[in-house]
Amino acid sequence: MKDGKVLLCVFALFALASSASAYTAMGGLLRGQLLKYEPYPALPNSYIDVWFSVSNSLGNDLVKDVQCSFDDMYPFSMDPTDPRIQTIDTLQPGYDAVLKYTVRVDERAVPGNNSIAIYCNSSGYSYPVKIEDYVYVATEESALAVKSFEPLTPVEIGSEAVFKLTLKNTGARALSATVDINSTDALTPLGVQRLYFDRIDPNAEASMNVTLGVSPSKSAGYYTLSLTLTPNIGNASVYKAGVVVEATPEITVSMEQTTTGSQVLIANTGNTAIRSVYASAGQSGRTLAEDFIGTLNVDDFATLSVTQQTSQLDVEVSFRDGNNVQHVLRQTVSASGAAANATSARTQFQRNGSNNQLIPGIRLTTSTGPDYVQIAAIVIILGGVGYVVYRKLLKGKWIFKAKK
Repeated sequence: MKDGKVLLCVFALFALASSASAYTAMGGLLRGQLLKYEPYPALPNSYIDVWFSVSNSLGNDLVKDVQCSFDDMYPFSMDPTDPRIQTIDTLQPGYDAVLKYTVRVDERAVPGNNSIAIYCNSSGYSYPVKIEDYVYVATEESALAVKSFEPLTPVEIGSEAVFKLTLKNTGARALSATVDINSTDALTPLGVQRLYFDRIDPNAEASMNVTLGVSPSKSAGYYTLSLTLTPNIGNASVYKAGVVVEATPEITVSMEQTTTGSQVLIANTGNTAIRSVYASAGQSGRTLAEDFIGTLNVDDFATLSVTQQTSQLDVEVSFRDGNNVQHVLRQTVSASGAAANATSARTQFQRNGSNNQLIPGIRLTTSTGPDYVQIAAIVIILGGVGYVVYRKLLKGKWIFKAKK
């Protein structure tokens, strides 16, 4: 019976040691365990602080030169700049030391219990003690979200538009994040493609501006832009921001006089083609000329001729934009100059129009009528030549006289 009691006692002690082995490690005179970790639960792609206890509670001797090293074991690791090895010079009997490590949780950590460990050794013992326990890793949807992505300047075809991106933190802790702006064939971020939000407090918002280049080869319409939000805690998420691109039509109407009448110049100075263009010109409610022009591309122009000279015309131009919206322009224009100035005006247009931009009011063609200044000059020259010939033939030695 006595032997049975001893056996039962030994069995009970063995069972107690087994149940504690997941939390307490022993080796030589050292004893260690995981005290706590914060925050709880641990989250992927974040940091936790871990506290281990190392004690000398198994004997009456000093434990000298204790060194403990953190073990990188997926999904936990330490940054290279943080001290991995911590030293305890001497542990007296019955005393313990607390070691703190800041550990990174891998972004691909598996939810659930994950092992974490340190190794400790001391003078006089060949084998280190492994102090191992579990840290619970949970998945959590990020409390950060894209609240708005709104334009601050007009978004036109071929323009550079400024947008304001706002993030909101609906969680209970401060968060940071990056936002990557992905280019498309219509919208391209200029300058920076990644925005850094350093700290957003709980229930707070943070905003940054970004400039987008709008492709000049696109048409007006609705486009989407992908924004990848990567918080320091939680998983990355992709947001689709809608961007409405406009192409405001713009035409410039000017007038000039010619030797045969008047001419109206209609130029597309906007950033999108216009179609179904119809133009008319008149005075006092009477139509003097009209024409169906059709399509006018960007930087293109057309003319409307009036068979009488006049200094002022009432012009009406109707057209449809890229969204098939009808527009009507009514404008009174005045002549830019007389036909005698056609040559100099054409030179000025060629010089100022080297970038293919039309200049309102500048003549585009020269006059086709006679140049009376040149005719007068020719007459004067011929008169001078005739006078010289007359002097030489009639009064000079070249004159032939009949023989008597």
